Amino acid sequence: MRPLAFLELAEELATGDEGQKRESVLRTVVNRAYLGALLEAARYMEPVREKAYPQNRYFYTNVEDDLGRHIGPGAKDKLTTLREYRAEADYEITIPLRELLPERSVRLSREIAKVVKEKFDHAE
Repeated sequence: MRPLAFLELAEELATGDEGQKRESVLRTVVNRAYLGALLEAARYMEPVREKAYPQNRYFYTNVEDDLGRHIGPGAKDKLTTLREYRAEADYEITIPLRELLPERSVRLSREIAKVVKEKFDHAE
């Protein structure tokens, strides 16, 4: 599966008709946008690592740290922000989802995917 398929699904859901914009769908948008950025960044950066990413809870912070190392602290901060948005969308279900999160999540995810692609496609 292509990692950007998660982001494409998020974009599709976020731009759907008003009937689709139930809170559960919008929470899914935030989650899928995060996974799209995370997995796309990992896909590009894993080949330049000394060892493979761990398949456990450290995967997420390892990708963030590598993003900071290879792209810069701004990119790391964006992915960290997406992770925090995802936690809010997935775990804070008794609190209404902030309206800005779905759109902002998709935008941040696209920005991360773009800078990672530019950095690593030009490095070849």
